[in-house]
Amino acid sequence: SAISVALVSNTNVLKLNLSDNWLDTEGGVAVSNMLKENCYISHLDVSFDQLGLRGGIAMAETLQNNMNITYCNLAGNELSDKTAEPLADALKINYKLRELNLSHNKLGEPAGLIL
Repeated sequence: SAISVALVSNTNVLKLNLSDNWLDTEGGVAVSNMLKENCYISHLDVSFDQLGLRGGIAMAETLQNNMNITYCNLAGNELSDKTAEPLADALKINYKLRELNLSHNKLGEPAGLIL
């Protein structure tokens, strides 16, 4: 997406709120790829963007690779139990993440046991 391209090398934006923009899977993957390059954004809100399975896994990979993100809101993105393991892997690695919101998703008991 165009905003992802613009933010790759931006050093001024520290908080990125893209909530409720229906980024869908492709937009979520684009934002995730941007965050692999941009190490200045520490606060990310992509809630209610319909990221789905692939977008959720992409965000989990971002949290594994970008240690500057301290807040991440993934609420309302149709994340399922299949995203729990990549998210758990991210939580094991990213020691700077202080808040992760996973509310309003389709995470069930299996995800709860993994996380």
